Amino acid sequence: MKITLLGTSHGDPTSSRLQSASVIETGDRRYLIDAGEGVSTTLIRRGTGPETVDAVFITHMHLDHTGGLPELLELALKYRSRRPELKLPVFLPEARGGEIMRNWLEANYMRDPGANEFRVYAEGTVFDDGVLRVEAFPTRHLAWSSGVPDAKSYGFRITSCGKRVFFTGDLVGDFSDFPFEAASGCDALISELVHFSPEAARERMRGLTVGRLIFNHLGNRWQTEEGASTVLKLFADSGFPVIVGSDGLAFDV
Repeated sequence: MKITLLGTSHGDPTSSRLQSASVIETGDRRYLIDAGEGVSTTLIRRGTGPETVDAVFITHMHLDHTGGLPELLELALKYRSRRPELKLPVFLPEARGGEIMRNWLEANYMRDPGANEFRVYAEGTVFDDGVLRVEAFPTRHLAWSSGVPDAKSYGFRITSCGKRVFFTGDLVGDFSDFPFEAASGCDALISELVHFSPEAARERMRGLTVGRLIFNHLGNRWQTEEGASTVLKLFADSGFPVIVGSDGLAFDV
């Protein structure tokens, strides 16, 4: 299983980083975790167009995690037109997100909006095609940031080829909704680092067992060389390797 961080900035793209998106490549298949602005361009520049994606999983309905979806869906539909049996399933935490995407495609006069499938997921096993299994674990990020108590956001535990990776998605300001038990024992933990301090994360992660920790979705401070150095020093005694991610960072699990 190979994972590439396509976008590692926070809510805004910066001069060197795009918004949240990661691609998982395993068993000759490709899956996206989130689809922030710039995701299609990045895939194309890597030599893999949106039409090669087998499924998309969205952690929550914030624009920095979904802003690249309209273009991704249009391009996937455009270049899959010769094979109408192919579908692109997009897993969303809220049904209205799929309705908006369908309306967008229709407004752009795409010939067959039904070629993209929008599926609403909840806590538990979201997807399992025999190559990749995705499990969703609820967080409080969207309820906390929006003030809407029932707003839904999730982290994902990914299993493939006997390996497990946990994507936290976005969390709350004190890091208290970090799903410790679900992440512990994973071969890699990919955590955001913008809504809380690294000190709060370090305290909460004490006793965690993971193969490595990769920070993405970084706040401005942590995108600098000095900020990244501060994070690495803080986690120096964590007992597992720690990486401050950047766009294009690829690693095998």
